[in-house]
Amino acid sequence: MKEIITNNIPAMPNSYKLTDDAIKALNDLVDKKFNKLISDSAFDEKIMVKYQSRLDEYMMKQYPDLSNRLNSLSLKLDEREKLIEKYLKNMTIREKNLIKSECIYEDVYNLRNDFKEIKKFFDEFQKKMKKAFDL
Repeated sequence: MKEIITNNIPAMPNSYKLTDDAIKALNDLVDKKFNKLISDSAFDEKIMVKYQSRLDEYMMKQYPDLSNRLNSLSLKLDEREKLIEKYLKNMTIREKNLIKSECIYEDVYNLRNDFKEIKKFFDEFQKKMKKAFDL
């Protein structure tokens, strides 16, 4: 039988003694539980929530004006983020309307051809207007 020693500190003298198998089984259980907690993402979230709440408490006690300023700044940043997301969504819609083919060259040539037709119509319109006013 062995005496349990944790972090180089022996357990209370004459408290209890475990066999080598019991110590090994206990170490295995602790290792499994620790690895499960480390790999669990919910555990990370719990730690983060606890840390944030303790940090908030500390900030409110020590620096209440700074905490309020940070909260208002956070709200402003959230609003800006939403505006930027909305702007990006509008930009993607505009891009889809502007670029209709896979190749930008096709779009440029199509725009050029459309412009030529508009120019041709405008020239004919000018000629007809001159004739109308000359008579």
